[in-house]
Amino acid sequence: MAIVREIFRPRSYQRAVRQARFAGKKNFVCLWHRRAGKDRNAMAFTLEEALKRQGVYFHLFPALNQGRRDLWDNILQEKINGVERSFRMIDMFPQELLASKPNETEMQLQLVNGSIYQVMGADDKKAVERLRGPNPIGIVYSEYAHGDYMEAAMDTLEPVFAENDGWQLFAYTPNGENHGKRLYDMAYNNPNWFCQKLTIEDTRRDALGENGLPVVSLETIEEFRRRGKREEWLRQEFWCDFTGFQYGTIYGDMMMKADADGRIDNIPYIANHPVGVLFDLGHADAMAIWFYQVVNGAIRFIDYEEETQKSMQWVVKLLREQKPYVYGRLCLPWDGRAAAEYLGEMGFKNVVCVDKRTPSVQAEIEKIRRNFYRFYFDRLKCAKGIDCLRNYNREFNEEDQVFSEKPRHDKWSHGADALRTGEEAGFEPLMWDHQFDQEVKVEIDFDPRNIYGQRR
Repeated sequence: MAIVREIFRPRSYQRAVRQARFAGKKNFVCLWHRRAGKDRNAMAFTLEEALKRQGVYFHLFPALNQGRRDLWDNILQEKINGVERSFRMIDMFPQELLASKPNETEMQLQLVNGSIYQVMGADDKKAVERLRGPNPIGIVYSEYAHGDYMEAAMDTLEPVFAENDGWQLFAYTPNGENHGKRLYDMAYNNPNWFCQKLTIEDTRRDALGENGLPVVSLETIEEFRRRGKREEWLRQEFWCDFTGFQYGTIYGDMMMKADADGRIDNIPYIANHPVGVLFDLGHADAMAIWFYQVVNGAIRFIDYEEETQKSMQWVVKLLREQKPYVYGRLCLPWDGRAAAEYLGEMGFKNVVCVDKRTPSVQAEIEKIRRNFYRFYFDRLKCAKGIDCLRNYNREFNEEDQVFSEKPRHDKWSHGADALRTGEEAGFEPLMWDHQFDQEVKVEIDFDPRNIYGQRR
């Protein structure tokens, strides 16, 4: 089938992902700077694939309304041979290749060969669950690092691709040291993945008919600086640096320093030291639990657990059957008195509860920041908790353009609140169970002189 009009003129830097596909790659990470044309390139890539193989293709955004705003309803401008034209992004799929009119409600297109292209959103857990039923053979994860549930979406869909020989393309700009960085690091070191990092020094408008100038000029960056844009933001957005923390995060700078100081590493459990446990109970949402030891004044976080809507029975089973630790202190927040009583009834010793609700969250945050130099984190076992501390942030007032004093309650706050339990209740003393270090008296009535009941 001949395409009667040209719909996409790839630039030189946009060709590598296609060459990798021709070479048989199925997994692609395109870590590109802002305004490099990530989604438009991904749409053209998907169209090429959809014409070759009939199937369902998803273009997934962190939120469904973002997909409508940034893709479905978006209007682009391009200048070819000095003439500017405007067009809708969905015009990347020309009318002569469509079997019917675009489905505006579902944001879905059907091609003449039967392939279906649909814009999707990973807004929440329910949206991710809805991804279990379909059978896509190709998916674009747009701004993968910026969605709270994008990693869960990938985990849900990867088994589908393993079965149907599909492909997945991740197109995003960094967003601190979160799941986006983990994916990039993995792909960079995995020869089975295509991995491409492009900064503004790597991209030019060099498609047929374009002027060859940089996509984003250094003059534009200097203008951002004059307007007061922070350097770490510029490095992230235009040089694809994983800066370690986002402006507005509460402990982001502390975590970056901990990493630089070597305090985020392999922190082993020391068997002859008691373990402390810090809780954020999360009665209606997630429960967060830190496990730590105090060694020579250092607070060593050796493990972290976070689960949604779990009971105290689950906690008891976790502590006793799934963890190898001997506990020296269990700290619960002010609203955990019933839980503390239950743990005591189950035989746990040295269970403490914060006396009253925190009068000033900010004051406790400042105490934690002053104590941060003592904190060490096991990089693997505490990975989720580390992400929580790196991304714990404040509400931003768009109207006044300032951050509020109040921290945001979201998926990152549970681990930070559990850490605050330790600051409020105290990280010490960690004490063994009173029976743990007592001498054991062994009595036996075996007489070696009497074998099989006969004395010899």
